[in-house]
Amino acid sequence: MIDMYERRTCQRAILKDAVRFRPRNSENTEGSLSCDISESGVKISCGKFIPLNTELVLEINLGAGCIVDFVGRVVWISRMPFSERYQMGIQFIEEGSVQSSVGKIRSFVQSVGGRDRLVGRI
Repeated sequence: MIDMYERRTCQRAILKDAVRFRPRNSENTEGSLSCDISESGVKISCGKFIPLNTELVLEINLGAGCIVDFVGRVVWISRMPFSERYQMGIQFIEEGSVQSSVGKIRSFVQSVGGRDRLVGRI
């Protein structure tokens, strides 16, 4: 049976590592933790609400000294149960040197074998 709510088209890998982000129109950078990543986006956990459609500049640590930079758009956000934290889905926006970064993420996801492997620091 096909999950009608599953809209992802790219394989994901669990990634628990540092993410730095800031709104595109701001210089105030914040730190966060990634939850999972794919070629099309990343899920992160953060301590503040970011409105839908906000464009963010992201710096994502894939481990082993590999850091990728992206611009992304918040496509969903949800408060975590019993917590003051939020999880949000960020879709990468195609621009600039995104193809190089997508290639690095593709290699990373393939190297860890998708969603069943935990990578990074907790």
